[in-house]
Amino acid sequence: EYQQREGLPPTEAKEVRESWEDRYEATVAMGSAAEKQALAEAGITKKNTAALKDPVSKQSVIPDGVRENPKTLQWGDPYDFVEVKYWEYLSATGNALKMLQYIDHFGGTLELWVRGGAEATEFSQPMMALIYRLNRGKPKTVTIKMFTLK
Repeated sequence: EYQQREGLPPTEAKEVRESWEDRYEATVAMGSAAEKQALAEAGITKKNTAALKDPVSKQSVIPDGVRENPKTLQWGDPYDFVEVKYWEYLSATGNALKMLQYIDHFGGTLELWVRGGAEATEFSQPMMALIYRLNRGKPKTVTIKMFTLK
């Protein structure tokens, strides 16, 4: 598709694709290493695989870690989530947002591990506003931990 849209000859399209694939694989490997490191630093010995499924929307969220490591997650119970986002920019979308909305309704906490150092994760204004509102109502509901990949 990219080749046709950009009018690239097959050899040039292959070079672009291979370059993109290399960058993608490196990014995925770095994210996986970051997740493993942050969970270890958080004291989580086993990555969570249990899904938290909303009975109304049928959408699920799978937190990276849950304190006490329950085998199953029951909608409506409070949990202490641990989530790793080794990203450049964190907007108010995806798993992190869903966990924040969940703890807003049902209680619990979120320990959010993000990239620190010279290239620290930048939070969107709506995400920071939600975190601030949750912590204003109950301090330490959301804890932000910064780390750098070793």
